[in-house]
Amino acid sequence: MKYTLHLFLLVIILQIQTASIGQNIDKSQFVFIQKKTNWKYHDGDELTGTNWQQDQKLQQNWKTGLAPFGYSADSLNTVISFGTDPEDKHLVAYFTKSINLQNPYKYKAYLLHVRRDDGAIIYINGIEVWKSNVTFDSNTFNDISILKTVTQSAETRYFSTLLLPTDFKEGENIISVAIYQRSPSSSDLAFDLELIGTNNNYQIQTVTEDPNGNNNSTFKLLSTKIELEKKELAFKLLELKNQSNNTITIILLCALVLLLGTSVYFLSLYIKNRKMHHQITTGLYETITYKDREAITNSLKSIEHKQFIEYLKKDLEKINSNNKSENFLDILKVIKQIDYNLEQLNEWEDLKNHFNSVHSGFFERIHIEFPSLTQSELKHCSLIKLHLSTKEISKILYINPRSVQASRYRIKKKLQLTETTDLIEFLKAY
Repeated sequence: MKYTLHLFLLVIILQIQTASIGQNIDKSQFVFIQKKTNWKYHDGDELTGTNWQQDQKLQQNWKTGLAPFGYSADSLNTVISFGTDPEDKHLVAYFTKSINLQNPYKYKAYLLHVRRDDGAIIYINGIEVWKSNVTFDSNTFNDISILKTVTQSAETRYFSTLLLPTDFKEGENIISVAIYQRSPSSSDLAFDLELIGTNNNYQIQTVTEDPNGNNNSTFKLLSTKIELEKKELAFKLLELKNQSNNTITIILLCALVLLLGTSVYFLSLYIKNRKMHHQITTGLYETITYKDREAITNSLKSIEHKQFIEYLKKDLEKINSNNKSENFLDILKVIKQIDYNLEQLNEWEDLKNHFNSVHSGFFERIHIEFPSLTQSELKHCSLIKLHLSTKEISKILYINPRSVQASRYRIKKKLQLTETTDLIEFLKAY
């Protein structure tokens, strides 16, 4: 009677304290593993001595089925094998399943409900968290008689215990279960499991007070109370951390927006300056190109004028040689003046300079690639690139049109062009 009164008072104190400190805690719950859900299972030889609880490579070939599992029991969805001998059945069946927890501390506690016949050991991430109707060490399982006989009414019952957030980790958690038979000749086996995260104090106390869950001791109640208080403190610290993180996030976002705005401003300024620079550069280039083309035209006219003077000189020389008149000396003087002026003219160099300004590097590239071209042939190539006709080229080079055609044939051969390749089009594109 004294023990019952003491236990009752502890439950009331726990309820008052958890109600007062838990006013700001979410009362919601979430089912992480439902009853009658899929599991991977192994119903073959025993896996004693292996890390079967976490060894995913070992679990690759395991079967998959829908709970409840077992044989010769009521309400089963998946019937598993007990071996080949009904009098020498497998003593252990293994089950595993993964769940994902973004924040284990979102809930005060986790309710674990297990249907087991005869006994079960529950592991989370390879660590044992609960034994139900099992008292031996799973690594030295050699005395099956210590499992209590499961009555017929208990074969479909779910036994419950309480797990804490510290039993889990953030991210993937592997839930593993070993179901033990009391003897090789045991008639049946059954397994199912449900896992619920909860902040409901009433549900938590219901589990801790359950006389069939092996958790009704004073020590367990006091431990639960202490863990709940720790959990409340962890929640408050987490809330403060979240508030701090939110403030930092806002500051970082403001800084990011300011940085982004500044970057956009300077980028637009840079683009504007680049555009203006491009316009100025393009205008100057077009002006220079126009001036260079104009200079090329003047150089060509200068060559034609020089040509005319040379023809005139030849005529004077012819007249002076045929008729040695009294004006012989005067004509000779004029011829010498013409020679002097022709020597001062350097129209081809001027043309070459202006030509290179418009067609940059033309002479250098063609001379390097085709070194066998003579200076006269290089001039001929430049005149073709200036779109001059055969007649115009013949006047400038002092040769007749047939010689122009012959010169083009030699140039084409030196450029290693095929018969079908047009020399004019080649030089225009060169």
